[in-house]
Amino acid sequence: MTPAIKAPMAQITKATQQAFASFGDTYTGEAYYNFLRGDEQQRVTRAFGDAKHGRLREIKGRFDPANAFHLNLNIEP
Repeated sequence: MTPAIKAPMAQITKATQQAFASFGDTYTGEAYYNFLRGDEQQRVTRAFGDAKHGRLREIKGRFDPANAFHLNLNIEP
């Protein structure tokens, strides 16, 4: 049985960021919504593309204008 590896989240985050940085030009920076981390709000638009994100904002504005459902990678109404 292998011992459990415990590392603080800050170390894991830093190691992950360094790994992505090491990809250089290979990593395009494209985003897939389901794989975005909580600190990547600025990448939400890129995950959907401008047209789809605009449509999602329109729908959100119609059904959730007060932005009650905002505790996620938020799409502003």
